[in-house]
Amino acid sequence: MLQEAFSIERHYQNELANSQIEIQENTLKNIAWELHDNVGQLLSVANLQLNILANTLPEEYKTQVCETKEIIQDTVHEIRNLSKVLNNDIVLKNGLVASLRVELERFKRMRYMDASLAVAGTDPVPVHPPSAIIIYRILQEFFSNVLKHSKASKLFVLLEYKEKSLDITVTDNGLGFDIN
Repeated sequence: MLQEAFSIERHYQNELANSQIEIQENTLKNIAWELHDNVGQLLSVANLQLNILANTLPEEYKTQVCETKEIIQDTVHEIRNLSKVLNNDIVLKNGLVASLRVELERFKRMRYMDASLAVAGTDPVPVHPPSAIIIYRILQEFFSNVLKHSKASKLFVLLEYKEKSLDITVTDNGLGFDIN
C-alpha cells in the first residue's frame, strides 16, 4: 500500500511538473505572438506615419526623422527576433542547434558579447523535442545570467554529440562567483 501511495504521489508530481512546463511554454508563446503581431505592427504603423511626416517637413528635420525611422526598423527587427526566441515552436521546427545559433547571433548583433557555438561529434543524437525545449530554456537562463552578472565579453557553447548522449559545455570569460 505504501509503495502504491508513493507511486501515485510520484506520478502526481510528474504530471504537475509537466503541466507547469506546458503552462510556461504556452505563456512564452503567447508573449511571442503579442510582441510579433501587436507591438511589431504598432511600430510598423509608426514608421509609416514617419514616412508621411518626412515628406511635409523642412529639410533640416528630415535627417532626424530618418534616424528615428532607422531606430524603429531596428526595434521591429529585434522584437521579431525576440519573439522567435520565446516561441518554442521555433525550437521544435528548427531544432536545438539552429535555435541556439539564432540566440547567440542576437547577442553578437546587439553587441552584448562575442558569442559562438561549436558542434562536435560525427552522428548527432536526435534530441526528443520536449527535451530540446528544456535544454534550450536552461541555456537561455544561463545566457541571461551571464549577461546580467558576469560582465563577460565572450561566451562559448559546445554541443558534443556522443553515441548515446549530448554533452553541453558553456564557458564565458566573466568574473565568476564564489562557489561557497
